[in-house]
Amino acid sequence: MEDTNCKNAGLIVDDRESDSTDSSSPTPDSPADDQDDDNRSGRIENHQSKIENSREPIQNRKSKIQKEKRPFVVTPRRRAAMLANLDKARAAPKDKIYGPSEKRSAANHANLQKAHAARAAARAEKQAFSERVERLFPPFTPGNPSSAQAGSEDGRAAGIEAVREVAERVWQRRRLYPRRARSEGRKVMRLLTAAARWPAVGSMAEALQLLRQLLEIFLKSKAVEQAERLNAKIGRLLQEMLEARYGPEVFVNGFSVAKLVGKIEANLKRWAADEKAERAARRRARDEKHPAGQGSAAEGGEGREQAAVEPPPEAAGAVPGAGAPAQAGPPIRPGRVPELPEKFEDFLKIFFRAFPPPLPQRETATEDGRVLLHSLAWAVWERLHVYERQVRQEEAGLRRALNELGTQAVESYRDLRVRLRMIELAFKTEPTLGPVMARLEAEIEFGIEQFVKWRYGSDLDQEVFPPPPGVTTTVTSDEWQVTSSRL
Repeated sequence: MEDTNCKNAGLIVDDRESDSTDSSSPTPDSPADDQDDDNRSGRIENHQSKIENSREPIQNRKSKIQKEKRPFVVTPRRRAAMLANLDKARAAPKDKIYGPSEKRSAANHANLQKAHAARAAARAEKQAFSERVERLFPPFTPGNPSSAQAGSEDGRAAGIEAVREVAERVWQRRRLYPRRARSEGRKVMRLLTAAARWPAVGSMAEALQLLRQLLEIFLKSKAVEQAERLNAKIGRLLQEMLEARYGPEVFVNGFSVAKLVGKIEANLKRWAADEKAERAARRRARDEKHPAGQGSAAEGGEGREQAAVEPPPEAAGAVPGAGAPAQAGPPIRPGRVPELPEKFEDFLKIFFRAFPPPLPQRETATEDGRVLLHSLAWAVWERLHVYERQVRQEEAGLRRALNELGTQAVESYRDLRVRLRMIELAFKTEPTLGPVMARLEAEIEFGIEQFVKWRYGSDLDQEVFPPPPGVTTTVTSDEWQVTSSRL
């Protein structure tokens, strides 16, 4: 019984037993007392060894509960407080947010040096390109091919400004499609990232307004028309450069094509000015003949102009419900815009976050609506990369002209005309570029109408606009996981 008490009570019970034994024992030095002391010390050592060798440390239950990290739950009250703090931070003056400091000053100087280095590298690249164009059209004297490589100073200076102007225009034309593709990508990413921060679209009118803004980015693009105008200007400058640098003899039979083109353009401008003056004269004569009907005539003219400017609803791709007043989203703040992702999977995740299902449908969102959104995102992705083939074709043509022909000696005027033609062919627009752009824009417009009617329309709309079949790509978003494919 004493052993059990000692094991349960520990050291305190042992001390109590030792006091009672010592007080009742008449002879402390007896052999029985020595044996009890040995047993008691053995039990104490065993108990201490159990405590020291135990793998589970002794913990206080109350302290353990206090040390545990409770999960942070975003309650409506906390969310409102966070939004209020965010509004206060945005409303703070910039002198407090971006106050001067040594660290910020050092970072600004480092960024300024990087910008200067990037600009210097761009200038060096442009200068090297201009020198390559100058080597493509060296000074040349008929019957002396060696003069094409080492001409006199007068020969080098003849028409050099025209050559440099051609190089400037060719450099601009070379960067047209890459810059336009980056601009369109940044506009799309700016719209999608802003839409992902807005509340979820809840009506057909709001969704249509947002998606129409996405379509307008491509409909307002005039890249092909601008490229054609630059091509015509480069061709005219090349003709003028050949005549200024080598004389009219460079053309077949000494016929200057540049002068002919200049005369045609001058005649066209003169005819347009004459026609404009005639229309103004007829208008004045009509106003003098009918002064009383001037107001009605003006009103009729304004009506005709308005009818000519405003297209019908069918041409604008109107969808029922689009005329309803839509709540405009918050204005997109200018600032740092993320670049277009390199992979379609990353772009699709951003697209899903920008167009989540409404809250009442978020738990019951069907796979068909996600497939429709996937096909729309793929059409937008293809439209953003539609210029890549044209850019590769132009770069290959320029390399062939500048690297191969630029290292060869000029033996006749025909070689110079061939080099001119090679530059013109390098920037020739791919015949399929325009039709492919129109097809992709039509697919985007149809995808918008189909997606909006499927998600926000009636049951009849879901029967009329079925989703496309097929599944291949799996993309996981914050709200759902979808497996779909492009047609």
